[in-house]
Amino acid sequence: MAGRLPLLACALLLCAACTPVRSAIAPPYALRGQTYDETQIRELARRQCVDSAHEQPEHVFTTDGCSFWPDGEWRECCIEHDLFYWCGGATEERRKADSGLRACVAGHSSDFNAGLMYWGVRLGGNRWLPFTWRWGYGHDWPYAPPKSAPSVPQP
Repeated sequence: MAGRLPLLACALLLCAACTPVRSAIAPPYALRGQTYDETQIRELARRQCVDSAHEQPEHVFTTDGCSFWPDGEWRECCIEHDLFYWCGGATEERRKADSGLRACVAGHSSDFNAGLMYWGVRLGGNRWLPFTWRWGYGHDWPYAPPKSAPSVPQP
């Protein structure tokens, strides 16, 4: 297993050249039982980031659906995941976003597919990678997240 990790890392780096800088999917975006155009999805991303008490990213929200994976019945799971990845945050928030992706994909597909996608984002989405799909990709690279999740006052 340890001998395969460098091969996997090399494969991810080689694939980076094929990843678009801008969104590879066109609106409308289906998410949470609604459809969004480009302006609406960007506002949704901005509001979600502000509501979680995070610093607003320097770059506008984009999504490529399921990076390096076919966009199947689970595409809305990937768009939702991109909303979290764009804004970034603390390490435990990334773990929660990745677990949410796995649960969502499992609900639309199989546990096997969900597991593959989960480990793909855990390995390939680290904030220190200079890619357009990394944790906190809405911020300039390198991205330094807060040490812990901000405490949001409860109403």
